[in-house]
Amino acid sequence: MSVWSELTSRLNELLALRQIEEGFRILDEHAAALADMAVEDEAAAHYVLCIAEWVDAGYADQRLIDSLLHRFSSEQRRRMPVAEYLLLRMAEAFSSIAKEDADQAISLLHFVLQAERELNDPRRMVLAHFWKGRAHRKKGEYDAALHDVAEARRLAARLQISKLAAHIQIQEGWINFQLGRPKEGLRLLDQAEAALKSTDDWLALGNIESARGRIVRRSGEYAQALSHFDKAVAIYARRYPNHRNLARALVNAAYVKRLIALQLRKRIDERAAGKGRDEHQSRGASHARYTKLCR
Repeated sequence: MSVWSELTSRLNELLALRQIEEGFRILDEHAAALADMAVEDEAAAHYVLCIAEWVDAGYADQRLIDSLLHRFSSEQRRRMPVAEYLLLRMAEAFSSIAKEDADQAISLLHFVLQAERELNDPRRMVLAHFWKGRAHRKKGEYDAALHDVAEARRLAARLQISKLAAHIQIQEGWINFQLGRPKEGLRLLDQAEAALKSTDDWLALGNIESARGRIVRRSGEYAQALSHFDKAVAIYARRYPNHRNLARALVNAAYVKRLIALQLRKRIDERAAGKGRDEHQSRGASHARYTKLCR
């Protein structure tokens, strides 16, 4: 067994357990060795796909995947066994998702899933369905997204990869919300959190809080929504100070503060016509909070 095969096996074990910090440590240790990885190694394609999964978990970004994929020439790909070639196509699909090219990702993953039905690799089919569902979600194709994500979770549960199933459930919860089922969405998020709260998967746990914030914001519960976004920001900041999801949570928090400020301004205006000391004190307290929110 080559060093890359052993490394891939260990990293896949950590992914299944969502032990993210340990995985990041191992990846950092072997980052320099990537330059010496021979693409002819039978484990090379497996490692590239594994790296794609870790990038999805918050390690580096898709440029790392692209740099590895570019090392596999057209001639090299033609000589690869079909199973290994499909691994590269899956990594390319993830890179497409990261670059917001959902159509390309869907096309690649449809091809992979058609071939995998012949090769019968359940673990790979879980990942292909999961990423394909996310690509459909990015296009707003929520029915198609739910079909793929639910299938990914079903396969993961059958393989008894419970932490991965919970990770997939976050997407399933969000898609249910987009389909007009907020209670089901929150229920799925609660279940995912219960399974992942013992892990250090801060990205997934932050995503759960952020999704909750957007769900309750839709129902007008702005104070509760702000609490969820603040929690999401704190969770992301533990490991991902520059992640795009942290930026999104900050934007969502600012938007909710604006909505709360508008409510307060309306209340201040309504009370401005009132008389008496109590009304004056109430207006003063509301105005102080309004000013703080606006700042």
